[in-house]
Amino acid sequence: MRLFIFTFVCLLAKVLSGQSIHYLYPVKVGHKWGYADNRGRIVIEPKYDAVGDLQLPWYDQEDSTSPFRLVETAGKLGLINEQCREVLPPRYRYISPLNHSLFIVADDSRLRLIDSTGMSALEGDFEQVQLLDTLAGWLLKIKRGEHWGVYEIGVGEIIPPAYSDITIQHAGKAFFKVKRPQEVDQWGLVDRNHNWILPPAFKNIQAVNQHFFATQEDDLSWVLRDSTGDQVLLTRWQDCQLLNPHLVSLKKEDGSFHLFSCVRRDTLSLPGSFTNFRSLNERYIKFRDGFSTGVLDTAGQVVIPATYQDIHACWDSLFQVQQRG
Repeated sequence: MRLFIFTFVCLLAKVLSGQSIHYLYPVKVGHKWGYADNRGRIVIEPKYDAVGDLQLPWYDQEDSTSPFRLVETAGKLGLINEQCREVLPPRYRYISPLNHSLFIVADDSRLRLIDSTGMSALEGDFEQVQLLDTLAGWLLKIKRGEHWGVYEIGVGEIIPPAYSDITIQHAGKAFFKVKRPQEVDQWGLVDRNHNWILPPAFKNIQAVNQHFFATQEDDLSWVLRDSTGDQVLLTRWQDCQLLNPHLVSLKKEDGSFHLFSCVRRDTLSLPGSFTNFRSLNERYIKFRDGFSTGVLDTAGQVVIPATYQDIHACWDSLFQVQQRG
């Protein structure tokens, strides 16, 4: 018990001894502003015309909280961090942190991406930027003129600004759904090397995995295609739902449900009473049989019979089941 108390007290002392931006309070001395800590000690010299009392959100993530605050001198903005250090001097019209070392700034009418030394981290300037993705790398959606492209931090421009819109899809690797300015409501698909996977000829595109894609045609029906663009099944489907990288739920106009297996490149042979397929995880899906719910694996084998009111995945092959009644 003594060891536990000693460890707890040491940990608490360590936490309280560190200067955290959460415990900084704006103070004014004369006509200048700085910060004091929760003991009233000046930790940032009052030298600014104004200082922020709240942490900034991360760029393009309004509900988030970064460890940075704005400071202002002569109408120009700078940035301080949680160690009470000035990260960027007050020389910008706009600042927003992208991560702990990169910042979106504007010192004229255009935006730039800079590091904590003020050096540009993105070649050229741009009118608008959005954080596109962090799973497949730090990907930015950038706008130059009227067109959008994709820039990967540390790599450079991977999709040139030539499109009216761009979205990202994760399917084993990153794909980009792109729309050309001259083609209204016609989407195509490219990879991160800007190689065309599917031409800009579809109302919508969903990447199932690296080898199969669902495309919505002009008549709003869905078609399954492979990476060459060829149609895998001759049937056109009223609805298409991606369940996991292995299975796709398909619905005909007559209301019947079918399950496409990417491994078999065909629909699975299942009882016609199996409907309403829903994803549980990458290994299992659930289905309805009448008013009951069961579980299938990626081969279409029943692993839990349809005898339950509902089923939810807890972890991998563990499931929470709700008894009927």
